[in-house]
Amino acid sequence: ALRPLPDKSRTESAQTVLVLPRLAVADSGLYSCTATNVLGSIVASVRVVVKERAELPRRIIRLTAAAPAGLGATLDCAPPHGAAAPLAVAVWSHESGELPQDRHILLANNSLKLLRLRSSDSGAYLCEAALHSGERITLLYDLQVQRLIPSFHNQPPSRQPNQRAQPPQAYIRLRHISLPYFKHDIEIAFRARSGLGLILYSGTAAPGKDFLSLSLVDWYLMYRFNLGSGSVLLRSRQRLRPGVWTVAGLSRSGRTGRLTVSVAE
Repeated sequence: ALRPLPDKSRTESAQTVLVLPRLAVADSGLYSCTATNVLGSIVASVRVVVKERAELPRRIIRLTAAAPAGLGATLDCAPPHGAAAPLAVAVWSHESGELPQDRHILLANNSLKLLRLRSSDSGAYLCEAALHSGERITLLYDLQVQRLIPSFHNQPPSRQPNQRAQPPQAYIRLRHISLPYFKHDIEIAFRARSGLGLILYSGTAAPGKDFLSLSLVDWYLMYRFNLGSGSVLLRSRQRLRPGVWTVAGLSRSGRTGRLTVSVAE
């Protein structure tokens, strides 16, 4: 018995060509074309057999990526080098089950853009993709979010007698921490490129108020804090070595303070 053509079919070239897009098994059968003119009619038939497409094995491609905390990163979900067909569909996921909330963008080229990275964003990101050829691939990114180490390249103050010292050009303002000035224990790691500069300051600009500071003067570490009756200065015994990671320990208990200096491992 004759059946109507599939709804998705269409004819081209003045109805002499039948196009069947997105074939399914149900489209199998005998297709007949009848051509008629003044001399009569002729029928041509062709049997179409649509087979289930064999499920191709999924190919897993492992990649690594690294980015500093606070910045962004873009993970590409592109067909592997030499693939004959572009991606048909791509789905991103994180090993925890959810992508960073309100901090990710899915780009038109199937890439994943991550914003304002946090250390908790580290881990495995998966892009499960299907190519138009039927091949399935999984791109597995191992993303490591690294600590952001700030770097400042301020020029040292001019030593010319008629020139004013150049003010600092860059600094980091930390969020407010309730710091007990009379009792604290602080450890800070840094690498100095200049023997003159301010490393840490906490306090107010009002005279006579509590404060603490750590600075470099002629490659000596200077730790200052206020006792109420005046400020106290503790200086390192030796000069620091330029370009070497150093750990400074600042501690105070009442009227007693201590400055320790060691080379970071």
